[in-house]
Amino acid sequence: MIDRRAHLERTAQALRVLHKALIDHLQASWERDHGRVPSSGELLRLLMTEPHFEWLRPMSRLMVELDEVLEVPPELQDGRELAVRARLRSLLAGEGGEFREFGERYMEALQAEPEVVLAHAALRKTL
Repeated sequence: MIDRRAHLERTAQALRVLHKALIDHLQASWERDHGRVPSSGELLRLLMTEPHFEWLRPMSRLMVELDEVLEVPPELQDGRELAVRARLRSLLAGEGGEFREFGERYMEALQAEPEVVLAHAALRKTL
């Protein structure tokens, strides 16, 4: 039998690695146009407020949802785990209006950044 909690934790970890690779990719492109980001606090502010980083926010929200599911005992999850996994698959595929822009920008990042490709493959393996 599959340990669903451990599997979900592996998914969450793989998602964090992919999210970080995408942040690094976006930060590099931001810095080419605007100069070095001086601190992690400034990077966080940019992630939350700048349009350049906006397309990444649906992934950030799903990370929070996944962490919330992990806080709930498995017997009380009521299908939330499956719903979050389905949303993650839709996000990575750029499906639906909600994830269309993400999908377009994500494909660009996959074509430009080997670290994103590796992190993507690791996450897909957990889904």
